[in-house]
Formats: sequence, structure tokens, C-alpha cells
Amino acid sequence: MALDPIELIELAERLLANSRRDESSCRTAINRFYYACHLTARDQRYGLDAKNHQGRRPSHQAILRVVREQAGSDLARDLEDLKRMREVADYVLNSDHPEIRAVFTRATAANWSELAGEAAALARDLLPSLQAISAAQPQDA
Repeated sequence: MALDPIELIELAERLLANSRRDESSCRTAINRFYYACHLTARDQRYGLDAKNHQGRRPSHQAILRVVREQAGSDLARDLEDLKRMREVADYVLNSDHPEIRAVFTRATAANWSELAGEAAALARDLLPSLQAISAAQPQDA
């Protein structure tokens, strides 16, 4: 049985609800919000084994292209924003780093708690559209 991506969103929401919304909890929740969306789009397109026609897992950029083609540029931009939130949450430890400041500014967030709230809203909004992505066909190879 496959993991339902909504379970990742619910886990992230529980983490935020049951924590002090400290930085580490918020960063972890942002990661789960992004992966719920990314994995939904990937598996909708390529199936549960998530392999593209070359036998490899498709890149995050390839999934963004699929979303742009099938769901539109606004949704792709939202997924890309969520991806950038995840990248700084996972890889940039210094909260004063310019990359983090840029992500906070784009999301109009003043702190990690607000950024996690924005990520939650994006994930909840994106998920239904990502669940409608169509499967790859042989002519797509």
C-alpha cells in the first residue's frame, strides 16, 4: 500500500500544532509539505515506481515542467516557491543568510513559523491540482 501524501501534510500540521513552532519544527514541516506535493505530482505522472522512460527517477525540475505543462504556470510557480522554502529549510543553517531572507520576503513571512504557515497553505492549495496530473503515455518518452 502506498503512502497517501495527505498523511505527510497532516504529519507536518501535527508537528506544528504540537510544538512551540520552533525553528527546527518549522523547517521539518516545510520539508514534509513540499514532499507531499512533489511526490504526488511525480507519482501521478510516472506511477508508483516513479521511473521515467530512461529508468531514472525524474528530477525536481522535470516535475516542475510537468506541472507547468498540465496545471499551468501559476501552480508551477507555487510549487517552485514551496521547493525554495524546502531548500533553505533543509540546507541553509544560518537564518540571516541572504537566501533565507529572500524566501521570507517572497512569502511575506517574518519568521520560520510564518513561513511554515505559508508552506502549509501552498501545499493544501496545490495538492488537488497535482492529484489531477495525467500519467505519462508511450508517446511522451
